[in-house]
Amino acid sequence: MGDTNAHDVAPRPEDVINPPWHLNAAVLFIDTGGNLWFCNEQSRTLFNTGQPLYRGVPLSVCIPTEGEEYRVLAKAAAEAQELRDFVMRWEVDGRVRHVLIDTFQDVNPLTGQSGLYMFMKDIGNFTSIDQQVQHAEKLSMTSKMAAGIAHEIRNPLTAIKGFLQVLTQRFEAAQMNTELEFANVMMAEMGRLERLVSELLLLSTPRAGQRSVSRVLDLVRSVLPSREGRQDAISVRVDVPDDIYIEADSEMIRTALAHLIQNGVEAMEAGGDLAVSAAQTGDHLEIHVRDSGPGIPYYMMDKVFDAFFTTKDKGIGLGLPIVEKVMEAHQGEIRVSSKGFGTTFTMRLPVAQALR
Repeated sequence: MGDTNAHDVAPRPEDVINPPWHLNAAVLFIDTGGNLWFCNEQSRTLFNTGQPLYRGVPLSVCIPTEGEEYRVLAKAAAEAQELRDFVMRWEVDGRVRHVLIDTFQDVNPLTGQSGLYMFMKDIGNFTSIDQQVQHAEKLSMTSKMAAGIAHEIRNPLTAIKGFLQVLTQRFEAAQMNTELEFANVMMAEMGRLERLVSELLLLSTPRAGQRSVSRVLDLVRSVLPSREGRQDAISVRVDVPDDIYIEADSEMIRTALAHLIQNGVEAMEAGGDLAVSAAQTGDHLEIHVRDSGPGIPYYMMDKVFDAFFTTKDKGIGLGLPIVEKVMEAHQGEIRVSSKGFGTTFTMRLPVAQALR
């Protein structure tokens, strides 16, 4: 028997239909008869199917015929519709996301039948994307509002404080003790207003200033509540190795830690345990602040970082938004977890190259 002529050997489907394998999208061919050809692994993943590559399969076998997905694809194939940047909700086996579709007319090189090549890019869940966009817009609006309020308060505050200092000196010189006591109370309240203005400015323009190397344990200890500053029924535990360092604006990190710790203490009105721990994992440092309070209801989880949102009678809702801004200024992130009882906030920060 002689050798088989090379021209008599049928070409392999993968040699005829050869999409660019580096393309991060599902590649399919659908002919006018409604048969679907999976051309790469991403296409089978998108449809969550074990159907073979390069073999025509009825579209009705791949997705339910009563769904919007089937209607759109079948209509595109039957009418040879060329779609450009067409976004469609995509639900297969209970998983919901959105896909970006582009199509172009061609002929199936294996069968000669006309149809469409389809490129389908999974772009995730639009609900999640929309929430992120809304949150970013809300942060921008809040920052502008905070800056405006801070500047409007700061100017008259400076004048009032200056005159109050003069009055205090005169009361003291004239030994007007009652008036001096009132003036000192007013000065203390002025201090609270100044701190509020500082926090509003931090919320509006959070830029990490002079960065320096600090020991994380020292930063934590510097903002822990004293015994007099917390209820006796609250115990504080610190589990931070003394050899972990961070290169950051230490004052901003202190401010963020102070807000998280204060939140934890205030969440445990009836007492409980507050734990602060830290660990370095690869090129990131994580600082955890845990409390054993009642936790955060699931329906409030997406609001806790909104400015001026608070569930406390005396709170103004700036602490957690400021923490988020501090993390943003340091290219880090803040995470929250609350399941059942207790809440954990995690500050995740990149470790400077020199400290890795």
